[in-house]
Amino acid sequence: MAFRPRSDSVWYNLPGAIAAWQPVRAPDQLTARQNIVRDGRTAGEYKADGTLPAFSPLTGWEFSAGSSHYIDTGIVPDWNYSVFVRFSGGLSPNSAYLFGTQSYFVQNWDGTTFRYSLINSTFQTLGNLTAGVVGIVGNGYTNGKGYQNGRLDVSGLGNGSEPTWYTLFLGALNNAGTPANHLTANIQAAIVLDAPPSPDVVMMLSHQMAWCDVNPEWSAWGRRRKYYFTPPPPFVYQSPATLMDVAHQWQLLINGTDRYRSVLNGQLNWTENEAGEIGSLRATLQETGSALGIVEWQEVILQDGGTAVWGGYITGATPIADRMGNSNRLRWEISAESYATILNRTRRIR
Repeated sequence: MAFRPRSDSVWYNLPGAIAAWQPVRAPDQLTARQNIVRDGRTAGEYKADGTLPAFSPLTGWEFSAGSSHYIDTGIVPDWNYSVFVRFSGGLSPNSAYLFGTQSYFVQNWDGTTFRYSLINSTFQTLGNLTAGVVGIVGNGYTNGKGYQNGRLDVSGLGNGSEPTWYTLFLGALNNAGTPANHLTANIQAAIVLDAPPSPDVVMMLSHQMAWCDVNPEWSAWGRRRKYYFTPPPPFVYQSPATLMDVAHQWQLLINGTDRYRSVLNGQLNWTENEAGEIGSLRATLQETGSALGIVEWQEVILQDGGTAVWGGYITGATPIADRMGNSNRLRWEISAESYATILNRTRRIR
């Protein structure tokens, strides 16, 4: 049975995560500087130091190039490390660094282009962002990749010999121990991993980082639960008849409005084993006036009490922009006031 990420899994609780910060929604600057990977609350390794940017619980760290702001993470990466940062407010001035140490960085090249570097550097192929989640996945020689909002942007990084590494800075470049090329932008969240996440995990991480200030289950400063990680598998549809442990098949008839106020009609089918574990999801949906096609499922969220939500990505022919800037991919949710309400609208067909 394929398991899905649970709604109560905080965004930074991933294999290989050694440090993360979520200044957005943090109660104060001191708390924002704590490494939340340790246990979600207390100080641990890698407390962010440096010439600290201004802090706002609504926008996170507010870096200013004119004030030479930067944060020293204290982490010395290598070509197997991965770094992701959520930012807003554009990137300026030209040649400023979102994060960086020598030979490992993401840079605003000329105001319209990102430059990724992991030993060798290359320019982005996707459109430029003024806000979003950008990062690098390191995986040894020539296997590094650059990502924008969960989508693969560039590959082939790590082509060369490893240099002398220095600690990783946020909001500037660590130029052999000296901060340089300071940034003007806001940073809401950042994470460093010492192991390469899979493309499916990158997509999940980028999505949860983008919404960590909205969804209390994903936020470091939201509802406290017992958190864990389950890796999301690639979407592969299987007929319920081919699943050995299927006990029931369920169907939800959909006639509602998504978060973008588009009317959706269709049905959602899924299977369940005797333990109540969900698997084999498939939906056919249609937006009023435009067929959107089959859902590529990334997650299913079943909250205990409160709101029950199903979420996924719809691929269609009509360009649709979501909060993470992905054309042809629309994040949607269908909610009810309670789990019982959802069950009353759902029928078991097997």
